Amino acid sequence: MTTPEYSSRTDAFLRKAGMHPDLIDLSLQTDIFRRELRQGLQDDASSLPMLPTYLTTEGTIPAGKPLLVIDAGGTNLRLARVVFSACDGTPDITMLASGRMPGSLHRISRKEYLAEMVKLLRPYLEEDTLIGFCFSYEAEITPDHDGILANFNKGVEIDDTDGMAVCATLEAALKEADVPGKRTWVLLNDSTAAACGALYKLSGGAYSGAIGFVLGTGTNTCYPEQTRRISRYPVSGPNRPMLINMECGAYNQFPRGEADLLLDQADKLPGNHLYEKMISGVYMGRLISLTAALAAKDGCFSAVFRERLSAAAEPFHSVDADEFVRDPQGDSRFARLCADDEDRLSLLTIIRRLYERAAKLVTVNLTAVMQEAGLGLRADQPALIAAEGSSFWKSLLFLPLLKQYMEEFTGHSQGLHYEITAVPNANLIGSAAAALLNR
Repeated sequence: MTTPEYSSRTDAFLRKAGMHPDLIDLSLQTDIFRRELRQGLQDDASSLPMLPTYLTTEGTIPAGKPLLVIDAGGTNLRLARVVFSACDGTPDITMLASGRMPGSLHRISRKEYLAEMVKLLRPYLEEDTLIGFCFSYEAEITPDHDGILANFNKGVEIDDTDGMAVCATLEAALKEADVPGKRTWVLLNDSTAAACGALYKLSGGAYSGAIGFVLGTGTNTCYPEQTRRISRYPVSGPNRPMLINMECGAYNQFPRGEADLLLDQADKLPGNHLYEKMISGVYMGRLISLTAALAAKDGCFSAVFRERLSAAAEPFHSVDADEFVRDPQGDSRFARLCADDEDRLSLLTIIRRLYERAAKLVTVNLTAVMQEAGLGLRADQPALIAAEGSSFWKSLLFLPLLKQYMEEFTGHSQGLHYEITAVPNANLIGSAAAALLNR
């Protein structure tokens, strides 16, 4: 692969502003992440919530039992009917509905949210319905497979929902609306669903375990943890693997630069999900433009670029960065800011370096989890990393950089073995599998 050209002046600025990937020491940051992970299993002194899912991956997924799956993603909502084949165990998915997540276009009330959800679900609820609910927001899962919502984020704004019991509140709204039938709910996070979506690959014993990783609108990680290591939460019963929803987007120990601080200060939830704000799709465009604005003040761009950036009416998105990297001379939003080749090289330097930093931060995350969980220690039993999210798979720069860092650091330096895989419709399949195994 050809080594890209960088602007030395802009590179020097990124170091000075604390935004350069070279400022991320992989070994040091992995050690810090591991300490924070262990602390999170013990008490709330850690920035990692380390939420127990009360879900096991043990057992056999029953075949021929249809169930309803709700996938409430960062900005999208899907509804599907899923049944696992009695012949070969493969899932059959019937898409029922899809659209925007309530509250993703504009702020709404709790009453409006519940009314929209009832309207969506009503046509598909039968007399006896098992529901797997993939819920991509921070919620503390309860032993009865419900969840207490910490807050909606990722651009979703719904008033008076903090502390809401996600399933029980929705069930009460369904009953109030006279929707008939008996329903059993199993709530899980998107990273948990990603891990559960790969369960069929574990049956042959070729892997040491599955890690679910999500990088889309937001980010999160799920992995199997021995219950004997969990003292922060009331986890009872025999020691066995339980899936842990790390809510890793809340991690706050990575070194942040000037643009990170500005982005956080302008956010509706300052101080919240600091790691997520450094890497995820909903923030990357803004982070690039903020970094470019700081660099322009430092003399890295022309006066024309600075004026055009200041006059930009709409925020930039990660897709804008992809379009510019694909064709710097084109007519994309970022390309139209540039007055000359020097502007283009400076902007390319910022975009490439921020994605390189994101790849290093994710490498730290995944390596620390593998080490703590004891996964991938043998070449014949690698860790299976089930990855979900458009920012992971569709970003022009991210995945090649992640593979490079994980090969060099996770593999060669740390001696861990892993396989990264995509499971089509992992959120739907994983939610169905988890509900059937844990109802």
